[in-house]
Amino acid sequence: MLKACVKQNPCDNMPSPNPIALDELLEHIDAEPIHVMPSPNPIALNRLLDPELSQGYGPPSGVNPYHSWPVQSSQNSMQSPQNSQDSLHLLDDNMFEMAFVNQPRIKIIAQPKAIYRERYLADFDKELNRASRFIRSSEKNHNYPSIKIPTVYRDTQNLIRVALVTVPTSTAPDRYVHPYSLTVPESETGVIHDKKSNALYFPITEQDIEEKNDGIKRFCSLMLIKHKQDVLNSHGPMCLFDHDSLPTENQEHLSKNKTAKDLIRMFKLFQSQLAFTVLKPQNEQYVILKETTVYSQIMVEETENKKQNKNTTTYQIHRYAPKYGGCSGDDDVILILNTKIDKKNLSIHFENIIDNDQHWRVSITDFEIIDRTITFRSPPYFDNNIDESVAVYIVLTQNDVEIGRERYFYQPICTNFYQSFSNIGQPAKRTCLDRFIASDGIDDQVNPSQSPVPVTRDQQLTSDMQQLSLNTNTNVERELKDFLTRLKSCLAALLTDNDTQPLLRVTKKLINKYNDNLLHCAIKNGHTLLAQQLSAVVARLPDSIIERKNNNGETAIILAAKLNQIDLLETLFSISQDLIYAVDNKNNNVFHLLTSQNNSNKTIEFILNCLNDKSINIKQKFDQPNGNGKTPLQLSVEHSNFESTKMLIEIGHFNTNVTDEKNGDSLVHLAVRTGDLSMVKYFINDVKLDGQLSNLRMTPCDLAKTLNQETIYDFLNEKYPLQPLSSSDSEQNSEDETD
Repeated sequence: MLKACVKQNPCDNMPSPNPIALDELLEHIDAEPIHVMPSPNPIALNRLLDPELSQGYGPPSGVNPYHSWPVQSSQNSMQSPQNSQDSLHLLDDNMFEMAFVNQPRIKIIAQPKAIYRERYLADFDKELNRASRFIRSSEKNHNYPSIKIPTVYRDTQNLIRVALVTVPTSTAPDRYVHPYSLTVPESETGVIHDKKSNALYFPITEQDIEEKNDGIKRFCSLMLIKHKQDVLNSHGPMCLFDHDSLPTENQEHLSKNKTAKDLIRMFKLFQSQLAFTVLKPQNEQYVILKETTVYSQIMVEETENKKQNKNTTTYQIHRYAPKYGGCSGDDDVILILNTKIDKKNLSIHFENIIDNDQHWRVSITDFEIIDRTITFRSPPYFDNNIDESVAVYIVLTQNDVEIGRERYFYQPICTNFYQSFSNIGQPAKRTCLDRFIASDGIDDQVNPSQSPVPVTRDQQLTSDMQQLSLNTNTNVERELKDFLTRLKSCLAALLTDNDTQPLLRVTKKLINKYNDNLLHCAIKNGHTLLAQQLSAVVARLPDSIIERKNNNGETAIILAAKLNQIDLLETLFSISQDLIYAVDNKNNNVFHLLTSQNNSNKTIEFILNCLNDKSINIKQKFDQPNGNGKTPLQLSVEHSNFESTKMLIEIGHFNTNVTDEKNGDSLVHLAVRTGDLSMVKYFINDVKLDGQLSNLRMTPCDLAKTLNQETIYDFLNEKYPLQPLSSSDSEQNSEDETD
């Protein structure tokens, strides 16, 4: 019944599928492919397989019609499993003696971002020391384009081709090889780059086909380079992508040489797609299994997208805090967007539909934007006498287009809350205590020549209050009484509604001047939300507790990394990206601390992606040894943290040619010591590290034997078999033993 659904010959008409057979075919989509004998087209065969015919469509005289197609590899070339030459021979699947039809197709599980920022070749200049900009994905669980390889093709002998193609348009309805460059960094080993077809050939690694990965392959280092018009002018004819039949008259016309402006206009080069295809080795050549090809969603240049969609935007509210506040308002609110935003034509308002006839709406005119973070204070709710939570919306718009909407809950609070110190809708007055703290009046009372007597926080506050009362008049006493009333109301809100915001806002200067770093205390005790709220409140204060170090030289962000608090790390990074460069007294940075933990992979990936988004050179800033001479990558290997190891290498481009200062261990030695066979294979097969390099005493194979790591020893012994001694060497060794 399945054969009824199979196209038996390219020249035959496709029969109408039997519904029952079609259902069976869909159920067996991962089954072995059915082998049939196609009828090859000699002219198409010549055109596809001979490199000399890449600019035309007819075979010249004297050309072998079954000539293979050599793909010139880049510096980091990968050899064919059956061929030791530095070239990859391809045959089109329809033209090979045996074709595979009804092949399971690749599944894209993480699409590339629909909008990307175009980059020119100059943006990747090594001398400028700029961070690489990779094609990213907007999927929640995958930051880079990712595919799922069909079960039948999960073989390390196969390859995955990734090509950049044009998008079919009304003027060019077929897919052509896109003239912009698709490439990977030179540090990416094992990838073959065919510039003629603008394709990259990735090996299927053992890690890709492991059961835990389920055939999922990520492409973390794809780079799309836009060409300037002078390069496009010399590009030459456009080539059809994976095209078998003879070209039509329109295709021949489109393939002729054209100016850069014509190419951009006719092929709409501001948009492109990624094409993923499986390649299978056959008789020392590779078969392109075109029926496995899938195309990504369309990728559009950011500049062009802005031109075409002036009234739309891709901004989104990524996170926000808090989600509730007092009905009198004046609570600090922070919005974190998915990307930077321009303040021009941006507006924020709170709104709520009270009933069918009334609509409450208040605009926020005073807000601040730092990078992708927006901060402001909540407005008061129109009704101060609510007795239960009221849900409203925070609405973010730009150019009169809504780009974000999040729920916010007004909480009922004490009747006198805020009434003793501020009028509804008016900014709070600067009280005497505020002025006193701002002028550093407390510290001025201490004699520098005398050692201060330790006092408790309550004693210090009482003493400050008494000193203040002695130097103020009746008006100052009234303001102090107002402050105490505010403090009382804030405490009531904390105890009755678990609302910390009013108390933190009112006492933030006292908190910042307290001897102990209360932010550190909150972090150590695991109060992440409280630490986030406190960080947002004190961020703008001079000499903020955010940047202060404890006795170990640890700042708040170092402590957050040490305890793997990803939400707090995100908040601190959004406040100031310079905080991420902090190190402790042992010269540990955030990556040293995170790679020493086994549950920190998500946090490491988040920080790496944030740094890449900021175009920060990760390797230069963070690939440094700590006080013990260990880099983050070495610590990751020592703790057998395979996922973080791959991310540091593939995303952060950390140096892999590092050795231990004490015993000369390479990364392969370290992986052997942990007994992690997968990591040993990754270093040798994928990263291309030398598995025979000795430390101060022995090779990794010798070390595996010494440590009784049998599986690793068997792998290394098979990978690097011992060479038999020659007769001259044997005689020399005998003489040495005799002597």
